[in-house]
Amino acid sequence: MKTFREDGTPLEKMGMSFTGIRTEIAEAAANWWIDQMSGNKQNWDNGAFEPGGAKDMEQAAMMTLLGNLAANTARDRIHTGQFEIFRETLITSIKEEYERKMEWAKENSPDRIESGWCNVGLHTDYHPEGILRDAAEKAGIDGQAFPCKTGMWISDKKVSVSLGYGADTEIIFNLEKI
Repeated sequence: MKTFREDGTPLEKMGMSFTGIRTEIAEAAANWWIDQMSGNKQNWDNGAFEPGGAKDMEQAAMMTLLGNLAANTARDRIHTGQFEIFRETLITSIKEEYERKMEWAKENSPDRIESGWCNVGLHTDYHPEGILRDAAEKAGIDGQAFPCKTGMWISDKKVSVSLGYGADTEIIFNLEKI
């Protein structure tokens, strides 16, 4: 394992941690997704109201209404046990993905650690993707239950989210503020 940058600087002196993502970060991420699928949230935003998104405002309103209806119908079918399976699976998967990327970067390209390359991304377009999709499938949660056009970025210090098409990114959990 490489412990120095190419210029000879010890990675530990650069503040790089090789311990992986702390559990509370992965928990914050999983809990956010569960919150988005709980209750009657109107969080289905595919950008239909954006310029060029729909032919007219009525079509945009109908697309958003039907998207929220489909999402909330799927959410109504989720029970507590499914959320627990999803939560535990996603927490484990986030930690494993971060550690996998960190191990590769330590061996092959330590500068990628500093750049944030090891961060874990969870995304939905119209359905969840990657490890988010895998956790939902394992729990038997319909992909329609997720908000669309959403991105989450998880580092070893914080969790950031952009909820909906073109939405601003906000930090939802930050270890440095605890």
